[in-house]
Amino acid sequence: MAAIDRLKNKRAEPQVSIALMRMKPADASAKNAPAEDTGEDKAEGGVHPPGTEPAAKESLAGELQSLLNDVSAYYITAHQFHWNIVGPDFAEFHKFFKKIYTDAWESLDGIAESIRKLDQMVDIEFGQPDECEGVDEMLKCLSEMNMDLISTLKDTIDCADKYREQGILNFLADRLDTHQKFQWQITSFQK
Repeated sequence: MAAIDRLKNKRAEPQVSIALMRMKPADASAKNAPAEDTGEDKAEGGVHPPGTEPAAKESLAGELQSLLNDVSAYYITAHQFHWNIVGPDFAEFHKFFKKIYTDAWESLDGIAESIRKLDQMVDIEFGQPDECEGVDEMLKCLSEMNMDLISTLKDTIDCADKYREQGILNFLADRLDTHQKFQWQITSFQK
């Protein structure tokens, strides 16, 4: 199974980790239901400023956890490609893949710390990419994974904006800009 297919299938698999169970809604219908921003949290018996109630934090933390898992798989894939690139353009792609995996690695801590800012536990799962033969397959795989990351980032930005988490929103906007730049570069190599 290709790395991108495993990444897509991973999203559909139920998570069993204790840290993730704390972030998931009690039932599947609650996950798809929009969080109400009333300012009241009846489960806690208190009133919270709109967007800061525990359900809002758990919702955003869940989005960030999905992003963390996707970026970790992207990191491993780009690093594997960096090690295994061969051919006449070796130096150029070896350097390019290093730029991608270094950026992904450096972003993992910021994503995890954003989850902790929301008082949630972090759980990481590193993916195991399949081997690709040739730079064309490597670029195709990274392009697909990067496009999925761009989509996930946009969804997570919408959630952070909804709950007025400006610091996390700024961090995510910078990540989106970086992944859009990588997409442009990867697509340019593919032409």
